[in-house]
Amino acid sequence: MLATISSGAPGTPQQAMLDLRIEKQVQRDGIDMGVLSDGTAFLSGRGLARLCGVHNSVIDEILADWNIDPQKPRIKKIKEKLSRQESYFETPIAAALEIEGTQTYAWPDTVCLAILEYYAFDAQQGNRKQPRDNYRVLAGKALHDFIYTQVGYDPRHQIPEHWRVFHDRISLTHGSVPVGYFCIFKEIADMVVHLGQNGVHIDSSFVPDISVGSIWARY
Repeated sequence: MLATISSGAPGTPQQAMLDLRIEKQVQRDGIDMGVLSDGTAFLSGRGLARLCGVHNSVIDEILADWNIDPQKPRIKKIKEKLSRQESYFETPIAAALEIEGTQTYAWPDTVCLAILEYYAFDAQQGNRKQPRDNYRVLAGKALHDFIYTQVGYDPRHQIPEHWRVFHDRISLTHGSVPVGYFCIFKEIADMVVHLGQNGVHIDSSFVPDISVGSIWARY
């Protein structure tokens, strides 16, 4: 599944296509959470709102106001908190995804923590007890690790994205060749690995076994 990264309002976002999809995703107590194919742990906007003890529309407003100049006080505060996180890099705020046929936004765990911290200690409206209690439990890497645990994601067992097509094709051909025959892809696997180690990875536009198979057939 492709993700479009949004930096504008929910209705008319400015988007750029990224090669991201949902690697793992679950719903716990009505909160969607998951991990993207690059390892980013995320909450849905609805989940983030519940974490902060605010209405869903408040999270939509943060998304809409993120790039407005001059910055609104709330956005400025949240960005200041993000800048102090070592794991955060200046990237768009949320990824637009489709979950079970409904478009939603995936909010990275780093962004979620900054927004949660704002509602726990800085916001003047609402009851700050709920976000404060949640922040004490989920500060640091706790939210990140919690999401990984809930979805059953272990990064040590994940295949890097640029090797995934090669791995999938190996899995399809392994043990499927009858006795007395050979598999073109298996025979050129060493070559493909060598290419990959030098930065050339197979994808939908680069499938060398078709070319090799055609040449072998003519031979």
